[in-house]
Parts: sequence; structure tokens; C-alpha cells
Amino acid sequence: MWRTIFFVNVPIGVAALIGAWFFLGESRAPGATRLDLPGAILVTFGLLLFIYPIVEGRDQGWPWWVWVVLAAAVPVLTVFVWYERRRTRADNDPLLRMSLFQDKAFVAGLALSVVFFAGLPPFFFSLAVYLQIGLGFSALGSGLTGFPFALGSALGASFSDKVAQRIGRRVLLLGTGLLVLGMVAILVTAHIVGVRPHTWQFSPAMFLSGLGLGFFIAPVINIILAGIRSEAVGAASGVLSTVQQVGGAIGVAAIGVILFGFIGLNAGGSADDVTPELREALAQQHLPLAVQRQVLDGFHRCFDDRSHAKDPTVLPASCRAEGNLPPQVTAALAKAGREALAKNFSRSYQQTLGYEILVFSAAFLLVFRLPDVDPHAMGPGATAAS
Repeated sequence: MWRTIFFVNVPIGVAALIGAWFFLGESRAPGATRLDLPGAILVTFGLLLFIYPIVEGRDQGWPWWVWVVLAAAVPVLTVFVWYERRRTRADNDPLLRMSLFQDKAFVAGLALSVVFFAGLPPFFFSLAVYLQIGLGFSALGSGLTGFPFALGSALGASFSDKVAQRIGRRVLLLGTGLLVLGMVAILVTAHIVGVRPHTWQFSPAMFLSGLGLGFFIAPVINIILAGIRSEAVGAASGVLSTVQQVGGAIGVAAIGVILFGFIGLNAGGSADDVTPELREALAQQHLPLAVQRQVLDGFHRCFDDRSHAKDPTVLPASCRAEGNLPPQVTAALAKAGREALAKNFSRSYQQTLGYEILVFSAAFLLVFRLPDVDPHAMGPGATAAS
């Protein structure tokens, strides 16, 4: 049922189409180019072969066909590059002007985009999993926890233009630097609040992270394209948008492997943390020692299997209680399971944030590969080619 939320985009899209029909004037390029249909088909097919297996691989258990499909992307994308080189040499309206890749600044901008977006979508994915599956937050509670991030992003974006006019590309250093600090602050917050946090406790760290995103995301395209010739700006902008999506897909796949890998690794320790309290609860029910050991062994086996499952929300077969246990024992097992799950996800999420810190730190360093930009060229209404 959750998939139906995407229908919210339908009325928005319809309203945008109606508004464009009535309020946007028609414009035509003086030297309009033809659509490079073979190039479009090749790159679409190649990216599909690359992105689909890395996104679906973990859920499918990394079967053999995932690796075959991923390997098939290499020759398809190689043919695309060869074909676009031919069209570029012939000046035959290529989908992608390969001469763009001779510009070191543009290549650095592509690397920055891939790295940065390999950290951004994964952050929201891992945050939702941590809050909703691990700590039991509702979807509304999870959304409210991330709301200060959105506020900070909006505020940072609103001031980024003025800041870029003063300091040029260093606005990107400001943005990525704040994001690194924000990720560290979220990690420290998660460590301090433990397994029973309140939404407001994450607000300062979320706001700081969002502020960094706003200072980065608004001016980055203009700064990367500042030195590109005007006739190549459209193609360059399209490449940047594409690699951002590819970077996001790679990042979500990577964060899934990392987060759920840590959840599996930390399962034993998390179960051990709640075992003393569970043992005491079982002793209070005056169960025979043999039965207590059987229940404890079953709890550890169930929790370990659940932590290694592809979907931690689905109870494996080992979690089905054997025999008729007293209601008090069943309640104690459920309580221990919730506490162990929260401890496991909290510990694993903190470790996973190391990935975010590393990625945004790498983005910070990659900004230095971009050329200095005339701050005055970043004023209101400035084009990317100015």
C-alpha cells in the first residue's frame, strides 16, 4: 500500500503541464539539433543493465544472473562511447559530446557529483530504516525527525547565491564541510540518546546537515559549468544530472550492504546485552532450568536469524515459539526482542554513518579540483556559461 504515496505526484505533474501550456512561451534554438536516437537507446539500456542489478542484488540474494547483467553493461556502454565519439568527430549532433571529457574541470565536477550523491540518498534511506524498523518510529515521527534537515536546506539554498557571489567555489567547501560536521553530530546524538530518543533531540544535527546541503546543492551546477562553452552547456548539464542519479543508485546499494551487514555482525552482542534481564524474567516465572536454557537458546537463534534476514520485519521460522509458554514469558521475550532490535539498529546505524562521513569528506576534497570561479559571475540571473 505504501507505493500509492507516489500518486501524489500525479496532480502536481498535471498542474505543471497546465501551467506550462498557458504561461511558458515557446523558444527554439537557432541551430536546432536532431535527436540522437541510437545513442539515447544505447545509454538507456546500458544504465539499466548497470543500475538494476546493484539496486536489486541484495534483495535477490546476489544470484548469478545479477553479475551477468552487471557485466553486460560494460560492452553496451563501451559501444555507446564508441558511437558517440564517431558522431562527435563527424559533428553529427551527438547525444554526448565526448570533447567535454577533455576538460579536466568538467571531469572533476563529474567525480564530485558522483561522490556527493553516493552519500545523499543513502543517508535518508538508512535514517528511515534506523528510526522505523529499529526504534519503532511511525512514518510521521520519522518524517518529523528529518524535517529540520529540510528547513536547513531551504535556508542554506536561499543564502547560497549571495555567499557564492562573495567566495565563489568555496561555497561548496562550506556546504560539504557543514555536512561532514552534521553527520558527526548525528552520530554523537544517536550515541547519546540511545534506544529511546525523541524527535527533537536530532533537530540541531539535522538542521546543520541540511544547511550544508543547501549551500552545496543550489550553486554546484553553475560552478561546475562555469567554464563550459555555451553550445555545450546543455549536454554537460544532462551528463551531470545523469551521473548524479547513478551515484545515488550506487550509494543506496552500498549503504544497504553496509547497514544490514553491520546489523548481522552486531546481532550476537545485542542479544547478549538483554540476556541478563530476560534470564531474570524467566527465573521469576519459576520455570525449570532446562526450560529456561531452551527459551534463551531459542531467543538467540531467533534474533540472529532475524538480523541476518533480507527483510528484518519478517519473522523467520526459528522465531515461532515451541510449546505453550505462559503469557508472561511470551511478553518477556517480546520485550527483550524489541530492546535487542533497538540496540542492534542503533549501534549499526552509528557505524554506518562512518560511510556518510567518509563520502562527504571525499566530496570536500574534490571541490579543490574545481577551478576558481569569478564570484561576480555567480550573481542572480548568471548563466552557467558566464
